[in-house]
Amino acid sequence: MKTSSLNVWHKQLGHAMTRSVLRLWDLSMVTGMEMTGDAPDDIDGECEACLKGKTTRNVIPKKSDVENPRRLHRIYSDVCGPFDVEGCSRYQYFVTLSYDGKYPINKYNFLFILYYY
Repeated sequence: MKTSSLNVWHKQLGHAMTRSVLRLWDLSMVTGMEMTGDAPDDIDGECEACLKGKTTRNVIPKKSDVENPRRLHRIYSDVCGPFDVEGCSRYQYFVTLSYDGKYPINKYNFLFILYYY
């Protein structure tokens, strides 16, 4: 049998909502779960990890408001891999290069397949 406070149970159960932890305890759904002290109605607002997990970041805009002053001024790239299964000729990675401009090359994409020695 384990006797702990609601705050400790909240953390041990993966930062579950306090009302869910209290429900587990009230309905005796967990064998050996004992609660000590007075159970506050809501400790989720006090848990630093829960507050940090609920914060959001700013939305990344789909279009840039910055004009490209010259051709190939801004190139976007991404690297993927390593993959568990090797492709043809032991390829494990790939790299993409993309250009989205308003010059003679409007939308241009490259794909490079790579492997690690």
